[in-house]
Amino acid sequence: MLNDYILVLGKQSEDIQALEFLLSRLRCSVAVASSADQVVAQASQTLPYLVILSGDRQDWPPNLVKQLRQMARVCGTTIV
Repeated sequence: MLNDYILVLGKQSEDIQALEFLLSRLRCSVAVASSADQVVAQASQTLPYLVILSGDRQDWPPNLVKQLRQMARVCGTTIV
């Protein structure tokens, strides 16, 4: 099931708060997950239409993007 929200992976910081503010202008919900496990769990429940992975790519678990892509194929979620 695809929902009208944006899912962001990132630790709470001024950058994430600024991103949340900018995304709120789109009039959709924004969910911030602080870990890869939280992103996968949230996306497994309800697929967002956009996933934003912030931070250092080397810190992401090796299968994170693969898992998200597999879920995204169902509903066309965009991952950036």
